[in-house]
Amino acid sequence: MPWVHLCWPDTPIEADAFVAVLVWHLGFWSLNACRIVYVIEEHGALERYGFAYGTLTEHSERGEERFAVEYDVNDQTVWYDLYAFSRPNLV
Repeated sequence: MPWVHLCWPDTPIEADAFVAVLVWHLGFWSLNACRIVYVIEEHGALERYGFAYGTLTEHSERGEERFAVEYDVNDQTVWYDLYAFSRPNLV
């Protein structure tokens, strides 16, 4: 999508790392910054990897998004999970 740019795509996926999305809308650009809150790395019969990020004060929304992928060693299935909650940031 040419109206959306990820900032900084080479950021390592680790807790407390900062990321942002630069968006063109309504005739101007806005930068919406977030911080990676936690990283998931679980091993065993169910391998699970992922991370969650939370919005920062200046973000246009308040909330969190989690992205995870799971691999079940027993039945060889792969699942992708996306969990998000947010509301407008009226501060």
